Amino acid sequence: PLYTDIQGTHELRRPSYREYFILFDSQSGLKDICTTTDAFGTRQVNCVYQLVMNARMGVIDMIQPTEIVGIYTQCAGKSGYATVCGPRYSVLEYGQALSIQPTLLPKENGTEIDRLELLPLEQARVLDSRGLKGKSATEKEDITSLLLKPSHVATEGGVTDDFIRFGVRAWSKYADQPIERGGRLRIYFKPLTVWKLSRRSLCRATCVPAKGLSCDDGRGGTQADCAIAPLVDTPFENLVPMQRNTIELSYPQNMDEIPAWRSDEAHLLEITEMQLPRQGFFQTMMLAQYTDPWGESPSAVFVKPVMARVPVPGTTTGRIVVDGQSGNGVRPFVFDKRNILIVRLTMGVTLQSPPPPVMYDENETIIPSTMPRPTVEIILPPDYTCSVVGNGTADPDGTSDIFTRDLDQDGYIDNPMGTVFSGSWSAVGGICSFTLQTYASLYAGQIFYVRLSVDNPRKTLLRNDPTNMWFVNLVALNRTVLGGPVPFVSLEEEKLYPGWVGNLAVLMPLEGESMQPTNLSAGGNNTLNIFFQAVHGMPNNSYLVVDSPDGFDFSEDCSVGHVDEAYYKDWDALAWGTDMTGPEAMTSSLGGILNCTTDNWKRSVLAPVPTANFTRARIRVGRTLISGKFYAFTIGVLNPEKWNIEHHDNWRLWVQDPQGYMVDGSKYTIQFNGARVDTLPIYPHDRSWAIYSEPMRLPLRFDFGVDRLIPTSVFQMNTKLTVYPLTPTSDGELVAVRVTAPVGYNWLPTAVDGWNGEIPGVTCSVCKLYVTPVVKFFNELVLDGLVMRMNRSYGFTVRLQVPDRPPTRSSNVFYLEMGYNPGDFNLDRMQAAMIVPPPLRVIHDASVFSLCNRAGYGDNILEFHLHIGSMLGVNEGFLFAGDELTRGTNLECWPETIAGTRMSTDNAVCSVFNHIVSRLPLVALYLINGTAQAGKYAFRFEKVRNALRPASQGGYWNFGTFRDLHMYPKHKTIDKDKNIPAPKVLGWLVNTSLLAPGEFEAPGFGRDNAPLHDNLLSFYFIVNQHPVFPPSVTHLTIALRGPLGFVFEENCMRGLKVFGYEAVPSLNKSTGRGWQCSPETYRQQSWCPTVIQPWPDNLEPSACQGIGNTAKISVPNVVMLERVAPKGVRVPRFDDNTAFGFLIKVRNPPVQSPDRSMWSLDFGDEAGVPFPTFTVMTFEESSTKLAITSVVQVQPLFQLPSDQYKPFRLDFVPFTLVPAPRMVRFGGRRLQGGVAPLGPDAEEGVIVLDSAMDFKFRMGDYNLCLGTTLEEHGRRPWELDKLFGASDVQCRVSGSEMQINFTLVNAKAIFSGQKYTIIGSIRNPETVSPRYLPAETWQLRSFKRFVATDQTIRMDKIILRGIKTLAPASKWIVDNTAGEYTGSTRAARVSVTMQFAERLRNGDSILISAPANYDLRSPRGDLSCADFSWPLPYIPLVNSPLP
Repeated sequence: PLYTDIQGTHELRRPSYREYFILFDSQSGLKDICTTTDAFGTRQVNCVYQLVMNARMGVIDMIQPTEIVGIYTQCAGKSGYATVCGPRYSVLEYGQALSIQPTLLPKENGTEIDRLELLPLEQARVLDSRGLKGKSATEKEDITSLLLKPSHVATEGGVTDDFIRFGVRAWSKYADQPIERGGRLRIYFKPLTVWKLSRRSLCRATCVPAKGLSCDDGRGGTQADCAIAPLVDTPFENLVPMQRNTIELSYPQNMDEIPAWRSDEAHLLEITEMQLPRQGFFQTMMLAQYTDPWGESPSAVFVKPVMARVPVPGTTTGRIVVDGQSGNGVRPFVFDKRNILIVRLTMGVTLQSPPPPVMYDENETIIPSTMPRPTVEIILPPDYTCSVVGNGTADPDGTSDIFTRDLDQDGYIDNPMGTVFSGSWSAVGGICSFTLQTYASLYAGQIFYVRLSVDNPRKTLLRNDPTNMWFVNLVALNRTVLGGPVPFVSLEEEKLYPGWVGNLAVLMPLEGESMQPTNLSAGGNNTLNIFFQAVHGMPNNSYLVVDSPDGFDFSEDCSVGHVDEAYYKDWDALAWGTDMTGPEAMTSSLGGILNCTTDNWKRSVLAPVPTANFTRARIRVGRTLISGKFYAFTIGVLNPEKWNIEHHDNWRLWVQDPQGYMVDGSKYTIQFNGARVDTLPIYPHDRSWAIYSEPMRLPLRFDFGVDRLIPTSVFQMNTKLTVYPLTPTSDGELVAVRVTAPVGYNWLPTAVDGWNGEIPGVTCSVCKLYVTPVVKFFNELVLDGLVMRMNRSYGFTVRLQVPDRPPTRSSNVFYLEMGYNPGDFNLDRMQAAMIVPPPLRVIHDASVFSLCNRAGYGDNILEFHLHIGSMLGVNEGFLFAGDELTRGTNLECWPETIAGTRMSTDNAVCSVFNHIVSRLPLVALYLINGTAQAGKYAFRFEKVRNALRPASQGGYWNFGTFRDLHMYPKHKTIDKDKNIPAPKVLGWLVNTSLLAPGEFEAPGFGRDNAPLHDNLLSFYFIVNQHPVFPPSVTHLTIALRGPLGFVFEENCMRGLKVFGYEAVPSLNKSTGRGWQCSPETYRQQSWCPTVIQPWPDNLEPSACQGIGNTAKISVPNVVMLERVAPKGVRVPRFDDNTAFGFLIKVRNPPVQSPDRSMWSLDFGDEAGVPFPTFTVMTFEESSTKLAITSVVQVQPLFQLPSDQYKPFRLDFVPFTLVPAPRMVRFGGRRLQGGVAPLGPDAEEGVIVLDSAMDFKFRMGDYNLCLGTTLEEHGRRPWELDKLFGASDVQCRVSGSEMQINFTLVNAKAIFSGQKYTIIGSIRNPETVSPRYLPAETWQLRSFKRFVATDQTIRMDKIILRGIKTLAPASKWIVDNTAGEYTGSTRAARVSVTMQFAERLRNGDSILISAPANYDLRSPRGDLSCADFSWPLPYIPLVNSPLP
């Protein structure tokens, strides 16, 4: 609106003006100091703000400077209220925008500009002097709208800028009034706030004349004056540099003006590189002004062609606020509706919405415009549905801290909440659009926020999924776009913006989560048992995140471990290869837990790390997680002091990938009762567990009447449980009692004698519980509305059904809770207790191992493994009974007992016989004296003959323990028996074996035979007849069994490759050099047993499942593929009598495998003969020992350098010969004198000893070992031939003094099986080892180098247990008070005095080591110390046992 001040009395009418107001919210005003990053680095500068207004100018004279605009900063606020800066409307600063020159009119007969072309120099040079008019119509169309692209890119100070060179041609309006010598051009680059042409004021321009004319500048050149200036001139240019957005050009002074007859021509001005803006702009017409040489007679014209610029990456951006417990919104799961998000958009280009052109029809009626208006589109990934909440205000309730943070504490909010209202939001599918209303604008650099509500996709979407891309698309009038949709910030860019992300993960809900505590008391230290089923397979180094409600504390020292071993056992006798996933799959541990860190899950990403109230534990897992498999672990937590109803919620478990991105999680709070998993309890106390005021006041007993429980199914008899005593905390208050049994136990209060509210003869006459028990989910017994009196003991009996197995997916414990439901009256949560039930009398963790499954094979090894629940006595033992498919299996006594109490002819009877009726095999093993403890047993039968005919399926052996086995068949059950699957008897596989490349070739194929190393082993097999299975069998199995100690990865596909040609790229094919014994390389590889043919195409392995020392490899069934293949297309198959090979990664055992350790391989319905394993190359473990005389840290300030080194000794026995280059080979001759020459097969051996971190070997000049010797063990001083002298070995120190190398240089070798000793000096670290970490390890290795080719291979290796460095004792005195110094004589009294620098804690040990050959043992021959006693009357460790 137009305003006019009220004129006073006798005063002339005041001028009219417009007023514009910008109101800033608190902490969102204009700064005076800003931080900028440019080629000069990051620095603080004065802030510059620009207001660009379109105005129609009148006449301005220059008698005095005229104020065009007045700018005021004022205090705002409500009328009548004071503000922080003073009264309302009080002025803080005032500034004037003055005209710096008058307005001018063109002179009569002066030159006026008619046309100006501004083109990239490369395009301008292509044109002739007529410019675009010299081009054809078709050629002109290509340049009518110019998209500016850089001609040069430069990086300075870490900032990359685009540059462009321009060419300018200008034409006058009249032929007789040409562009003059010295005439001035000024080009205004729009948008004005976007262009920053240069940081310097000068530029370089060259005039290129039209043909036949001159551009002489009067100085012997063709230069045109060029300057780059800001549109807004200011006297404070040195302090506040304004952006330079205009170019001022002057034509050369002696230039030839264009003749009138050539008026359609123009000279070309070539301008050096100008900086292109980082922000973009849609089609824009630049403005040019021409004045005469004296700066007068102005005329203006729009520049041709119109220009556009695509913004550089990073100027148009989108981000999403990290929100919700998972950081992916409040509803992050698949199928979730209304996931509320806050999105931040930065405009990289200005959008303007001018009024549409007015159109009339034939009746002169205005036709409504259908031209699409400018829009901002937010494009979501596929399957999302997008909508805008309300008017788009990002935080209408003011609940998000993102809009209140001031982390740099500069007094200004870091993210002022900006909302756009100059248009309307709409949504279609996965696109939310903001359409600008007429006259509205969104400017480049503008930031605004919008609140979205999205419906998540129906499938999991990971953060790093290439399809998980969010885009912002800026669309101008009539759907014009620049460069297309721009993705939100990338995962890498997110690191620069903590608290923001560029996309969201859509999570799959975890399954099977349950959690049970071991301590329900307020304020107590607690250990939680947590169980869950993995939904997605996860690689090593993934994370598990456990969240707790407020009040619980995982503490800074997060403690994570494994549940009891029984949870990880097989209780269902699962067949091999079926125990990984599925309804009966075994539960697994988390393997190697790498670390655990803690945080508070409600903490903002940008808030400081908490020092208390750790409600989030983040566990890094050192194993793969398999989809569908159950896992269990424990974690320590400190219980809160008071109960809160919210404790029954907000227990969550999340799964993150190794990069920390969420993958799966708990959609609802983790259930307390495992039977309620996958339900949605209505009442809070039925969800997660929570604390109670105290534990049971009296020791609670659950009496089952026996010490071990027999399952109800054995004799169809339920069990009576007596619970006593119960004593309330308060008097006469209604009490709700809940007893939760382990999953599988079923309460039977309605059975005969199923419930009694008192215990006859135990509880008092008035201490009866009058209640009707209610059973929920079979394992919850609810006694509601009880009235009990204080100081009285109550109890009850109830019957229950005992399961065949304990739970392994929730805790095997009973919980009794008094006051579990506070109800509407907020009653007291009194007491609670956890009771572990007696063990079950059940055979479990049982399996049948068969080394070879070939029919009729007579040298097989059969092992029976089982765990028994009861101790065995005389005439009690094991009965193993085969079924019909084991008929013909021939076993013989005695089996070797490889686990459990040894059973032999001394204490037991072994009988192998056939059933009297069925003639099926039976094996009885029972005691005739002594006992056998409950626990793990394993029996190995050798020389077993398999059944003579192949079977169509595997059989079973029934395992059981019985009493009175000497009276068979009148024996009686002890533990519930179980049918254990036996491997299927198969046909003949022609040949199977392990490829054995030469020792120098093997490393090239990935072979590494060191202990505990990953090894790539290559196997081959020859098919007798190609396997034929019905199409219903989709996959065939290759079963690979290795000796005990070898371990395959659970998902062994990553380390599996088959040999063959690569028709299409495949991750599971080894081609070329990696294909051992191929048709091309067979003749060059002398160790190849046969030619390995290419693996059939389309039959590559589809899965590999590692199960300990066995691997199950799945390949497609060719019959099934033939069924679906096009007619006439032959599907390759495993041809008869043809060799096929593969390599697979396996972890070697820690020690050498026992003799007769064998591998075996089955394929389809054929089995091969077992074949021997390789030798794990390690030093002999029992004889290789490291001894360091001192465990005390070094103290450089108190010790001389020579005193800092202490002796160490290493005894070792190599398994592999360490050769010397001049050693006498078999059949060779020793020289009588001098040094033997090197033979063509000379090999140089090296022994390498690596110390733990910061332990340093003593080193002399030239890195030579100082005071270190290598000798045969037990060498006497005069036996010099057993000492490796300087002519035999060269010893050097390397690796920051933490490695010594003994290189054999002459004829003396280190022989296999012989014991050697290294004696030297070591300097301990200067720091004390942390208590909570194990001692770091040393390692000993041997190498040999083939001298002729310089190829080196490692041979033996062993990891040695190191020591933990300790602080020196304050006092340590050993006094031979008896004065006995005669050798081999017992000293009657030795006094030891010690004082430690640190206090001793429970569990610490004091270890006293005497020098070699001193004997501290008691003469009684036991493990006690000789005549040990504390000096009376002082006994320092009164509660510790004698040593």
